Amino acid sequence: MANTASLENAIFRIKKSYNKFLLGFGTGAGVILCIYFFTFSEIINRFPPIVWRMQALSAIGLVLVLVYIKRIAFWLTTLRYSGSKLEKQLLNQLLLNDMDQPEKLLAERLETTIRQ
Repeated sequence: MANTASLENAIFRIKKSYNKFLLGFGTGAGVILCIYFFTFSEIINRFPPIVWRMQALSAIGLVLVLVYIKRIAFWLTTLRYSGSKLEKQLLNQLLLNDMDQPEKLLAERLETTIRQ
């Protein structure tokens, strides 16, 4: 059986990575959308129509990224820890909604199901 302290540390590492993905993609998408907002009129005036159409399509994609950002960050976190034994076992047991709970509660809940 895995002890609670090692589970808490593994859950902390998983949640830290998840939050980094959230922050990185959210900030990046937000900054790009702000740039798009302030440059759209210049792009319409100076460039061919294909440029602003591509900007509009990529803006729709960025909005979709912001809508599904938690799912994307959780998926990337599972990819990041796919090689680590304990984290992989934890991620198989965790759900997206569990990422908002404290590490201690998650460790207590998962202690009986995770084996080292």
